[in-house]
Amino acid sequence: MSTVYSGSHLAAGTMYGNVRSPMNALSYPNAISTEMRPPMTGGPQAQGGVDAMAEMMAINRHKQLQQNLMKLLTDPVYESLFDCVLIAEGREIRAHKCILAANCEYFRTAMCSGSHAMSRIDFSNQRYTVVKQLVNYIYGGELDENTSLTDIMDVLGEARALGVETMDSTSVAQMVVARLTMETSLGLLEHAEIVHHPLIAKGVCQYAGEHLLEILKNHTAKQRLVNLREDNKPFVIELIKVAAAKCRNERDVELVVVFAVEWSQNENACDLLKDCKNWPWNADQGKLSIFRTDASETGHEISSYEWRISNIKDLLSGTRESPQRFVCGMCFDWSVRIDHGAENKVRIVYENATERDPTAGICLKRFPAAMFAWQVIFRGQNVFYERPVFICFPQDVNLHWSTTLPIVANEIHDDDEIIITCTMAENPLISLILYHFSNDLEGTVAAEDILNRLPHIEYRCLSAYGLTVNMKKNKGGPL
Repeated sequence: MSTVYSGSHLAAGTMYGNVRSPMNALSYPNAISTEMRPPMTGGPQAQGGVDAMAEMMAINRHKQLQQNLMKLLTDPVYESLFDCVLIAEGREIRAHKCILAANCEYFRTAMCSGSHAMSRIDFSNQRYTVVKQLVNYIYGGELDENTSLTDIMDVLGEARALGVETMDSTSVAQMVVARLTMETSLGLLEHAEIVHHPLIAKGVCQYAGEHLLEILKNHTAKQRLVNLREDNKPFVIELIKVAAAKCRNERDVELVVVFAVEWSQNENACDLLKDCKNWPWNADQGKLSIFRTDASETGHEISSYEWRISNIKDLLSGTRESPQRFVCGMCFDWSVRIDHGAENKVRIVYENATERDPTAGICLKRFPAAMFAWQVIFRGQNVFYERPVFICFPQDVNLHWSTTLPIVANEIHDDDEIIITCTMAENPLISLILYHFSNDLEGTVAAEDILNRLPHIEYRCLSAYGLTVNMKKNKGGPL
């Protein structure tokens, strides 16, 4: 009996390298049984030698079994054992039901159904090279050294669709990333399968992000990014994150901002600034940020996901220095402290942002920007339900922000404590937009109407930075 399998039809591209599959076809032991090992004598050193020898013997046995399995597929001596045929583009691939069924959910269903079991399966919408590569992998073989990057994604896609348990992108990710070019990275970003392989996607986004400025100078390449399929659009955010740290001057910044306006379909940079606050800047949404102490004050650095403040009443009394921590980001460490304000309520004060790598992100330093989502536990209850807080600092300007908590300072008991966690997401695109605006404030006011359209915090940062620059030009004193 035969059937037709209509798999996804995916496109092709160019690549190299060998990737050996794990032992796919059968479940072989990965170590020799204790009965086969020499007796444990001679002390720890001798036993270590025995264990190493046993491990080597197991590896050699594994390789021999793998080679024997491939012979079933390639050696004419075993042709009489073939009992099924796969067809793609009109070409046949002969195989063994037991091997295919042992490794693949689809083949198991199709070939182990009694009187309805299939012996011929037609892959009507898939290319022969993809099906052939997949069968070789199932038999413990390697991806052909001439396999293109796009073909590798097609093989991964077919394996996922068929339910080939032993195949995933882990074994091929390193090879794919090592062979990336600007052209192939764009091809993979356009590929429907990449969303299912985070490790490959991460490497591709890192590479394409590092070369984004070059890509954007080529109109055709730029349009390919603009026209990415909807499912793949989150990758563009990752590209911008990487590229932002590479921007060294106004020309670099302008390339990224203009591209982001077009890609996001906003009318102008002002609208983009407001829109991009809602983008998923953290790849791992909801992951807690790390707090760290100031090593220069404590003698050593302590890091944790919780900021636990015991004796909070005593610490807020004014007789001791207020509690302080750094919230660690990708580009900056954000200094925050706890005190109480005019309303006698406890507040989180944002003091500054210090670059983690002074040699990177030159343009980001002018306006570090981030969103802070706080959780504050007081007396066993989460007491903070406000939306995430946007914070930005203009470079070389002594500007502070604060978030007021619903905790009255003079109602705190001696044994009360506060436990704070934070999910912080830096927004490098806002940093670039404000940098772009600040380079030509007069032109920005005329073109973007920032006086009426720019949000309060960004407007205050931009104006404070502009005042500081003008005062320095006029040899004035500090603000």
